[in-house]
Amino acid sequence: MNTIKSIVKKEFLQVFRNPMMLRIIFIIPMVQLFILGYVITFDVKNVALVIRDADRTRTSRLLVEKVIQSRRFRIISYEQDQNRLKGYFETNKAVLTLAIPEGFEKDLARARQPEIQILVDGVDSNTSLVAMGYIQRIIAGSRDYFSAELGMAQPVSRLPSLKISPRARVWFNPN
Repeated sequence: MNTIKSIVKKEFLQVFRNPMMLRIIFIIPMVQLFILGYVITFDVKNVALVIRDADRTRTSRLLVEKVIQSRRFRIISYEQDQNRLKGYFETNKAVLTLAIPEGFEKDLARARQPEIQILVDGVDSNTSLVAMGYIQRIIAGSRDYFSAELGMAQPVSRLPSLKISPRARVWFNPN
């Protein structure tokens, strides 16, 4: 223990003898802290998104427009074939796919719970989770907007039977 104390004492003496060493120890980490604090961000932008709109109604187009207006996503393709969505993940062209099924507007108008499929590529889990959160917030925030567009008497969020709620399902990839 005495050996460690003498080494620590020697190092402190060495640091305070040399004024340049004090600058290196204190000023450079402070500069790095300020610079990196402004540079590092967990904000995700330009997420590659593929859209499949099987409903092709005014409401589904409004939902797609809301996603585009968020400026978080970059639409790389509009697909009509559900089976081709998987290929975008296999070739690393997309991070998310948004699939709006046929009958989406009818389900909303009848106060049924519509289903929207969001497929997420989990290779980069941080980007995937943040992007999925963005799109879920856009969808959830659009409920009352849809009710106004469909001419419903009360907002969708106040209808007891209709809630747009995300359900995550993880698929296992053995490769």
